[in-house]
Amino acid sequence: VPTYLENYSLRQVLANMEQDRAVRNMSPGEMKKSFIKRLKINSVYEFDRNAIKINKEKFGTRFAVDYEVRKPVAGNVFIVMAFSESVVIPPP
Repeated sequence: VPTYLENYSLRQVLANMEQDRAVRNMSPGEMKKSFIKRLKINSVYEFDRNAIKINKEKFGTRFAVDYEVRKPVAGNVFIVMAFSESVVIPPP
């Protein structure tokens, strides 16, 4: 359950970034910093920054996050949960 709550927080952060007019004027590096800062505000601390992909597209900038979470079950048995979230941030 905590993993899904973190993913929900991550989706909320992405949705807020999509609506935030200030983000539209940011460089990709600034967008990444803003995203990480917003995650920390929402109590998501363990996040791999390499999971973030930012690409320019025809209708804006695609901010995508693809990541996996591995949780031990017993011994060498793990549960793997894969998540893929993205938004298109419109141009200024």
